[in-house]
Amino acid sequence: MEEALIEVPIMRWFVGIDMLSDRTPDETTILELRHLLEKAIGDG
Repeated sequence: MEEALIEVPIMRWFVGIDMLSDRTPDETTILELRHLLEKAIGDG
């Protein structure tokens, strides 16, 4: 997922990352967000 955020412009747009001024989240941060989303929607 981390690689996709770096390589795919539409993915960065979707999550609101501007490569010029924002840091790309690391794998741990992405995984934590995924777990929170799964818990919130009940798919985990």
